[in-house]
Parts: sequence; structure tokens; C-alpha cells
Amino acid sequence: MTLRQRSSWRSLMCMVAMTVAQPAMAQAQSMTFVMESFPPFIVDDHGHGTGPFPEVVQAVCESMKVQCVLKLLPWRRAYAMAEAGSVDGIFVLARNAEREKTFHFTDLVFASSFVVFARDPAFVYAQPADLSGVTVATYGPSAVSKEIQDLARKVPDMHLEVEIDNRVVLRKLQAGRYPEPAAAVMNREVGLHLIEQDKLAGIRIAGEYKPVAYGIGLSRKKVNQQQAERFNNTLRELIKQGTVKTIASKYGMTPAT
Repeated sequence: MTLRQRSSWRSLMCMVAMTVAQPAMAQAQSMTFVMESFPPFIVDDHGHGTGPFPEVVQAVCESMKVQCVLKLLPWRRAYAMAEAGSVDGIFVLARNAEREKTFHFTDLVFASSFVVFARDPAFVYAQPADLSGVTVATYGPSAVSKEIQDLARKVPDMHLEVEIDNRVVLRKLQAGRYPEPAAAVMNREVGLHLIEQDKLAGIRIAGEYKPVAYGIGLSRKKVNQQQAERFNNTLRELIKQGTVKTIASKYGMTPAT
């Protein structure tokens, strides 16, 4: 064998080795997701996120044979990490045009709604004009706080209060710490969960603001289109098989599809 033949043979063997190694590399692939405590969708269990949404994400990862790490963090930090591409994805995430620039969105996982909570038994919400002259509290930054900030520019004399979390919103509403008349807008399931957990008597749902559904955001700076499609196709198959519906039923959630 000539020197040129030996060199060509070594190159060929390297190519074969790389081809054989690719499946192993794919199997060893890992993904990191961040989330905040968002009960009952995500529950903080001594620093670990449990509940329906983490179960769905882990089911997707297991089906893909990908090792996934789920980190529970404050929302601002989690969102900044996902936005910068230092992690692969984030959940729970409501879809909007601004976020689509930053994230590949999966199919929707759970359906819910934003509702108006109030203490005054006579207050009923049916349309945005009903919030004229009302102090409206919400948690932000979040999808709902952006909605309410936009609404505040259109509704006369509506006063907006943005708090660091939903629990603060409901506790201050229940204690009468907002100028009256006052109301709060947040996710239905989250609000009802916190009212029951904290025994916040006298707060009720005054009306539905709008329906909402949540998915998973994959960072465009970390995850390419092909990877995003693979993840979403796997999730779509789990939805089709009824896996997501089973998880939703276990926790009393409503699947988006």
C-alpha cells in the first residue's frame, strides 16, 4: 500500500468512526429547561419543580431519549437565561408576537384563562370598560401584565399595580391595600390555588378576562429549527397518544387539545 493509499484509508476510517459515533452523541444529548413556581402547573417541592408541566416535559425528553435538567428559578432570572440562550427552553409560556422573536413555540399543552378576581360582591366583569376607575393589580413581568398594561392605555381612569408575584397580589387585594374599587387579573387555576392555600376569604372570580393556553418556549439562540421540530413532533405524538391528557387528568388540568 502506497503512502497516498494509507492516507486515504485513514481518512475513510475516520469518517466511518464519526458516522458510527453520531447516534451515540445524539443519545448523550442533554437539554436544560428553566421554570418558576407556578402552582398548580408547577409546584415548588423543596427547590424542585413538580406538577403537570414538568411531567409533560420529562415525558417528551424520555421519549426522545434525551437527558433533561429542569431548574426552578425566579421568573426574571429564568426568562433572562432562556432569552440569552444559556439554557434550551422555558415553561410555562404564553405565546405572543414579541416572544416569537426569541423562542420557538411548541404546540399548546394546557388550556386555562385569565380571570378578574374581586372582593366587592357587587362587582362583575364583562368587558374592559368595567375596569374604568378601578385599581387593577397583576403580577409581572408576565404575559398577563403586558395585556393589562396595554389595556390601561385604552380604559379611562384605570390604575395599574404590578407586583412581584401572584401571592402578593391576592394578599394585598384581600387586605384592602389597593385603592378601592380594586380587582386583580391572573390565571384562573393559579388564583384559585393560592386562595385555597392561603385561606384568603372574601375573594371571588368576578368574570373571565380572556382564554389562554400555555406551551414550551425553546430558545432560538440555543435550539435550531430542526431540533425544535424534533422536540415539538415528539410532544405532538404524546398529545396524540393521550399521554398529555392522562397527565392533565391526574392534576385536574385541562389539556389544550
